[in-house]
Amino acid sequence: MKLLCLANSYKEGGRCVAGVLLHEDHSPVRVNGNPVWIRPVGTAGHGQLPTEMCQKLKPLDVIELSGITPAGEGYQSENYLFSGRRIYVLQRGAAIPIEELYSHTALLFGNRGKVLSEEEITGLQYSLLLIRSTKFRVTTKLYEGNQKPKYRLVFEYKGIEYDLPITDPLFLEDFEKDSTLLAAKAYIDIVLSISVCHKGLYYKLVATILYPLS
Repeated sequence: MKLLCLANSYKEGGRCVAGVLLHEDHSPVRVNGNPVWIRPVGTAGHGQLPTEMCQKLKPLDVIELSGITPAGEGYQSENYLFSGRRIYVLQRGAAIPIEELYSHTALLFGNRGKVLSEEEITGLQYSLLLIRSTKFRVTTKLYEGNQKPKYRLVFEYKGIEYDLPITDPLFLEDFEKDSTLLAAKAYIDIVLSISVCHKGLYYKLVATILYPLS
């Protein structure tokens, strides 16, 4: 199975890798005109993959996985059980027009908020989106029990402002080196996902932030 990697985010002590399924010629597979998202999951408690297996993967890499079988249901319909020991990188920085992979949805996962309830998640059949925003800023928030503040992305999509935690390790590393990273950018592309259940709620997450380099 070949994927265009679009996320390699933090997840419960490991990583959450996700991407769009590709044909042999590296063009996106589509169903009803929409790209097919895949999330390889492991056998750990929350499906996270080992960090050491995924650490070198970057968004827009073409990757290949073997030993992968469907395991999705409900809002995590994209899940595939991955029993392999290695993820192969076939190409770095694939030149696939990302605009062709955008999700066309009025609301992010069906509502305007930061979380989804048990009732809302029951009616959802997906947990991954790719969108573009032209109004955005990074903020910090200090949570009780943490010594370091957590980074959040405040952004606008279709006239609605969202405020969600960032779980993209590459972006966070770069942003900590240069907090003006996004200052002159006209837009960013954002991969969004949904967390596992925490006290009856499912949190929206910013899994990846992609931005023009020039």
